[in-house]
Amino acid sequence: MIEVTMALGLAALCLTTLMGLIPVGLRSSQSASEQCSASSAAAILISDLKIAQIASTGGKVDGLTIPVYSGTPLTTGTQTIYYSDQIGTTGSQSGSHFSGQALGARYQFSVVIQTPNSPVAAENVDIRVSWPAVANPATADGVMETVCQLNIN
Repeated sequence: MIEVTMALGLAALCLTTLMGLIPVGLRSSQSASEQCSASSAAAILISDLKIAQIASTGGKVDGLTIPVYSGTPLTTGTQTIYYSDQIGTTGSQSGSHFSGQALGARYQFSVVIQTPNSPVAAENVDIRVSWPAVANPATADGVMETVCQLNIN
C-alpha cells in the first residue's frame, strides 16, 4: 500500500508542476503572436513608403510627413501613427490601416525619417512598434524595432 501512496504523491507533484507551466506557455505564445503581427504591420508601412515615391516633392504617406531632400541631411522628429486591424477606422485615410488616433488601434508606431547627404542616397527610416497602442512606449507590454532604407529620391 505504501508504494501506491508514494506513486500517487509523485503523480500529484508532477501534475502540479505541469499546471504551473501552463500560464507561462500561454504568455509566451501570446507574446510571440503579437510580435509576429507587429512585424507584419511594420512590413505594411514599409511597403506603403516604398510604393509612394514622393521624396522629391515631399508629402504624406499613411499620416507620416516625408521630408524633401534639400542638400543637407534632415531628420524629422518622432512621428506617431497608429495601426488598426480594420481598414478605414476613425481618423484613418480611406483604404489604410494607419491613422493619427489611438482609438481602436492595436499598435503605436514611432517613426523617424532622415534624409540623405546626397540626392542619390537612400533615406533612413527607424520604426518602433509598441503595444497596446494606448500605452507609453517606454512601459508597453511589447516593443519591436526595425530600420529600413528607402531609395525613393
